[in-house]
Amino acid sequence: MRFPKFKLEYVLELILFIIILIFAIRPVENFDFWFHAKYGEYILQTKSLPFTDQFSHTAYGESTIPYEWLFQVILYLAYTAFGNIGVQALVVSLALTYTLLFRQILKEIFQVSLIPRMFLVAFSFVIGYDFWVERPQSVAYVLFMATLYLILRRVFTHARRPLLWLTIPIFFIWTNLHASMILGLYLFFSFAALALIKKDFKLAKDLALFGTINTIITLLPPIGIKTYQLLYLFFEKREFITLVISEWVPLYELGIRYHIYLIIMGLAGLSLIWALIRRYNILYFLPFIPLGLFVISGVRQTEFSMPVILLSLIPTIQLLSRKLKLNITIIIVITIIIFINFIFFLYLYRNEATGILRLYPKQAIPFIKSNLSGRMFNEYEMGGYLMYHLGPEIKTFIDGRTDMFLPEVLPEYDELLNQQYSDKQFKEKFNHLVEKYHISYAIVTVERFTPIRRLARLVREDPSWHLVFFDDTAEIYIKDDGINEKAIQNYTLTSATPFGKTLYKSGQRDEARAEYQRMQSIALSAVSLNALGFMMLEEKKFDEAKNLFLKALEIYPSAAAPKMNLAELSVKYGDPKQAIELYKQAIRDEPERGLAYLRLGQLIIQSGGSKSEARSIWQKGLAATPDEEILQKLKQELATPN
Repeated sequence: MRFPKFKLEYVLELILFIIILIFAIRPVENFDFWFHAKYGEYILQTKSLPFTDQFSHTAYGESTIPYEWLFQVILYLAYTAFGNIGVQALVVSLALTYTLLFRQILKEIFQVSLIPRMFLVAFSFVIGYDFWVERPQSVAYVLFMATLYLILRRVFTHARRPLLWLTIPIFFIWTNLHASMILGLYLFFSFAALALIKKDFKLAKDLALFGTINTIITLLPPIGIKTYQLLYLFFEKREFITLVISEWVPLYELGIRYHIYLIIMGLAGLSLIWALIRRYNILYFLPFIPLGLFVISGVRQTEFSMPVILLSLIPTIQLLSRKLKLNITIIIVITIIIFINFIFFLYLYRNEATGILRLYPKQAIPFIKSNLSGRMFNEYEMGGYLMYHLGPEIKTFIDGRTDMFLPEVLPEYDELLNQQYSDKQFKEKFNHLVEKYHISYAIVTVERFTPIRRLARLVREDPSWHLVFFDDTAEIYIKDDGINEKAIQNYTLTSATPFGKTLYKSGQRDEARAEYQRMQSIALSAVSLNALGFMMLEEKKFDEAKNLFLKALEIYPSAAAPKMNLAELSVKYGDPKQAIELYKQAIRDEPERGLAYLRLGQLIIQSGGSKSEARSIWQKGLAATPDEEILQKLKQELATPN
């Protein structure tokens, strides 16, 4: 029995959207999620919008524009009702709606056939994959696509006016959750102008009318004209923003993605030129050109720009489709090829495009609440999490609300971490911030070889600062300013050096052991267990050491240090093969661990392996680690004749 072609189309498209659904399910990991959720909580609790800052001590009382308030309320409700699953369901539904609307534009308005339609839908999802996260821009993408669909339907199919009324609630929602609603106004007025040129006065009147109505909507309370003031602020500070926020970087800084965009833009331009030569009417495709170029200003505009770039290919697709007729067998074969490539690239992309994964300081929250007073210093990426769990009673130094900190705090913070300061200059700059903002304690992440770790090292060397807390995600240092004397007395670590080159100060192993055990009773961590295991290793208590290393990996499976210590135990037990595998795992978990490359290469040679393989590993170590001491040892190994 033959399979009807129209049913085949639906089956193949259903498979495509199932793939999109599967890959749209991702961990809730974007650090901005937390401040958005906190705003939602605050709005529901106070039944008001926060027009002044309530959550940071550096900008407290300053004017703010809660222009994303509606999304924040929805996000908070989804999170409190269903947890992470509710947030994931929200993002998945948005991604599916966006791609379904794009598919509808291609099929209903432009009658694009199955193969190019599936390719364009799949490509639009892949190229913008990393922007489908739990942030208001995801809703804005959908509202943009819905507006585009309604306008193109009116322009190209001459549909009646009534559907344009749907843009009114769309714009009310859009205005209250993201400032990109200005792109919707651009669509209305640009197409209205072209309709006037074409002397289609009824179409021009409809589009101008609804453009005007929706412009008025953008000026209504509760936000009103403040959204436009915010847009001007972002425009004014655009150069600085691109330096500190990765998703705002210009397109030309993105390497391979930049070249992909250039190719697609070039093909779209050639498509319009060729269509013009073939006397195809491209007048109503002209608004796509500036909107397509919009992505050059910042990669986060991808899901606004890429669809219209792809729509610019339609004249050529339609001209070619008249000449190409495909039977069902060819359609199935091409579709399978599209599916295989779609899944392959999404799988690869998913490993890189995973939002922003953070190890949040969960155990530090109760410690801060119970023991600390005064003002904190924290890093930008951690601020939203701290704001959600501590605010507004305990206020952040900085968090992800870019507009809130643009005037002063964010530039100061960026200068501290990203200028090429000497240690002395760095410490002076930090001390200036401490004095200016009356900082009493600092919470910093424990990620290795980052500017924030440099800060931790310099503070650790300063006798006026005291390490009182650490786990696998964060350290807390208290300044000796008289505000937290009890915490300093009860919790200061004087012998343990959990993130130093050695795990305890010389001659103070027993004292350090007691401090690690005490810290383990406050906050479970692989760091403490690894340190305690290492001490057992030094005392040749190998079985006890092994048990502690294994317990460390139960707490934090991605910890490299316990694996490296287990590898050395494997060497002692006469199992170099197991040691080599453990070092390989350690490198996968923490690629900057230079010692792992050094020992891995040495073990390969000692076990009779290939010297060229060992040298290749040492070369990779040179490129991966910033540890100067290890770099010198790697160079020495490479300088040794084979």
